[in-house]
Amino acid sequence: MPYGVVAMGALITALLAVLIIVGIAAVVLAFGASRQRSSARGSRAGSARAPRRAPPRARSRPWWLRLAPLALLAGAIVSLGLAVARFTVAREERQAAVVIAMDVSESMTRTDVAPDRLTAALEAARVFLSAVPEGFRVGLVTFADRADLLVFPTTDRSRVEAALAGISPRRGTLIGDGLAAALDAVEADRERIGNRAAAILLLSDGRDTGSATTPAEAADRAAAVGVPVFTVVLGDPTGEQGADAALLASIAARTGARTYTAETADELTSIYETLGTELSTRLAIGGSGPIFVAIAAVLAVAAGAIVLLTGRDEG
Repeated sequence: MPYGVVAMGALITALLAVLIIVGIAAVVLAFGASRQRSSARGSRAGSARAPRRAPPRARSRPWWLRLAPLALLAGAIVSLGLAVARFTVAREERQAAVVIAMDVSESMTRTDVAPDRLTAALEAARVFLSAVPEGFRVGLVTFADRADLLVFPTTDRSRVEAALAGISPRRGTLIGDGLAAALDAVEADRERIGNRAAAILLLSDGRDTGSATTPAEAADRAAAVGVPVFTVVLGDPTGEQGADAALLASIAARTGARTYTAETADELTSIYETLGTELSTRLAIGGSGPIFVAIAAVLAVAAGAIVLLTGRDEG
């Protein structure tokens, strides 16, 4: 789902909630006031027809109970304002960064994933580029016997496309160093534009062959700076030379992300497309907006309940 559609849908939902909650509160308050006026008129009419007698002791509501509905409604309005603000901020958050960290070791030339693993990975990466919002900055890191930053996070998709076209396989699989290089790019990007949301998408079909920064150390660093690392296992991980699925799952878990396994080109493309949509939502849409809407609803209902209950007691 495109970013603009998600953000606009959230904003429309918040505005509809505002109208519904305010409308219900207005009806409840008007109904309560009407009952109180009707009760007062009935009391005056009965007094005019009946013989004069000592009036009963009036049951007056405590001052705090009279003010409670207004205070609750005021809280509901403030909560709705915060909800709309959160959705607005989320809609403007278009500078998130995603760095693709791709294994380009020689094992990526295997053909169990048609036409071969590397070609399938490159095509999936292009699908990912089309799935994330245009305003997102995308970077590219490759790793084999060394980790290389090919593209610093940028909104220029053509630069990433060109870098993908020039990738060729090499010996080695330095997963930890590849993740560390991706984190370096994220942190340098944050120094340039501010502490914006970011994520890393790491794909590998092998096992770490001796990174200077161990995968666990790199994962802990990512967790410390709030960068989720989504990992993709390519190929059959149960094979003799399969990927270290447990390691990739651990990296994702340590950073609050998820891991995926793709044994076919179609599965890989589907995963990248799903991740493009998920990251668009996760990085761009603030999660607190709906919470404030729910708080506003509870406060408005509580205000209406107090008006109805106290009106019944006085009637």
